[in-house]
Amino acid sequence: MQKAKKKILLLSWAIPPTIGGSSYVSYELAKGFSKDYLILVGGKKLFKKVEPIFREENKPAVYYLNSEINIKGHGDRFFKLFRYLLLPFLFIKLIYIARKEEITDFLVTFPDEYYLILGHLSAKLLNKKLHLYFHNTYLENRNGLALTFARFYQNVVFEHCSNFFTMSEGMTTFYRRNYPGLQAKVSTLPHTFSAYLPIESKISDQVFKFILFGTFNHSNIESTKRLLMVLSKVENVEVDIYTPINQSVLKYKWNLDVEVLGCNYHLSDPSKDIHLLIQKYDGCILTHGFTGGYSDDEYKTIFPTRTIPMMLSGRPILAHSPPDCFLSEFIEKNNVAMLITTMDLRKIEDSIRQFIRSFELRTQFVNNSRNALSYFYGKNVVEYLKKTIGED
Repeated sequence: MQKAKKKILLLSWAIPPTIGGSSYVSYELAKGFSKDYLILVGGKKLFKKVEPIFREENKPAVYYLNSEINIKGHGDRFFKLFRYLLLPFLFIKLIYIARKEEITDFLVTFPDEYYLILGHLSAKLLNKKLHLYFHNTYLENRNGLALTFARFYQNVVFEHCSNFFTMSEGMTTFYRRNYPGLQAKVSTLPHTFSAYLPIESKISDQVFKFILFGTFNHSNIESTKRLLMVLSKVENVEVDIYTPINQSVLKYKWNLDVEVLGCNYHLSDPSKDIHLLIQKYDGCILTHGFTGGYSDDEYKTIFPTRTIPMMLSGRPILAHSPPDCFLSEFIEKNNVAMLITTMDLRKIEDSIRQFIRSFELRTQFVNNSRNALSYFYGKNVVEYLKKTIGED
C-alpha cells in the first residue's frame, strides 16, 4: 500500500483579511508552500464575505471557519459563550475539510485557546500528527478559572504533539528551561517574509517623519505612550499612526490620545501594501511593553511581528523596549535599531535626538537589518519546517 504524501493543515485563528501578528505570520508562512503540501484554515466574522488571499494557481487552498463574533472588530468577550456554542459545528466542518484534503498533519498556532482545542481534537479524532506553533505563552498568561483549565489542558496538548515550535529563540529558551519534557520537541520557527522588496530613496525635508503601525494592546501600550509623549516634545518631528483600532478605542480604552500627543491618526487599510507605505517615512517606531496586563514571562519572550517589515523597509528603527527581554537581546546582538531600554524621559529624548541627528548611525541600522534578515527568509524557514515534520 502506497504511503500517503505529506499534507499539512495550518490552523490559525487569525488569517487575512484579519489584521494582526498571527495573521501576518500564518499568511507569510503559507506563502512558502504549494497547494499539494499545505492548506490554510482560519477564522472570519459571521456572514462576512472575504476575497481570495492567494491568486496564484499553485498556492495553498484557504478555508474559513465562522468563529468570530464582534461589533466592528470589538467586544469579542461579550460573545464568548455563544462562540463556544459554535464549537461543535466548526469541529465538524474542520473534520470535513481535513478529510476532503487528505490531511496527514495538523500545524496548530496559538495564541487562541479556541483554535488550539479545535486543532487538537480534530487531529486526535482523525489520528493525525499534531504540531504546535506557539506565538505566545499559554499557562503563564492565564489567571482565575482560565488558569485552572490551562494547567490541565496545556499538559494534554504538550503530551500529544509531535513537534512544538515557538516564534522566537527567547520562547524556545523559556520552554526548554521550564518544561524539560519538551526538550526533544521544542525548536524555533521564526515568523518569516517571502521576498526581499525594493527600497525607495527618500530625501528628508525639515521635518523628520516617523511611522508607527500595527495593533496596540497590553504587549506595547505602556511603552508606546511614553515614547510618543517624549517625541511630542521634540521639535521638527511628525508621527503618523496606522492601526486597525478605532481612534476612540485608543483614547477611552487604552488612554492613548493621539491628538493630544500631536500624532496623525490613520485607520489601517488591509488592502494597502505596508512596505510601500513605509517608504514615505524617515524612520519606524517599534515599541515593546515594560509592564502591563501580561505576565513577566510573556513580556520577556514577545517578539513583535512588525519587526520584520520594519527591517525589510530600508528605514531605520527607533525601538523602545525593556532591557531584560528577547527583543532587546536580538536588537542589541544584531545592532538593527536605536535601542532605548530606559524609562527615564530625559535619556529617551537624548536617544531620539541622537537618532535623528546621525545619518551615519541610521544607515548602519539599515545595513545591519538587511544582513540579519536571512534568518527569517521564507525559503529557509519553510525548508526547516519540512525537514522537521518530514517531507512525505
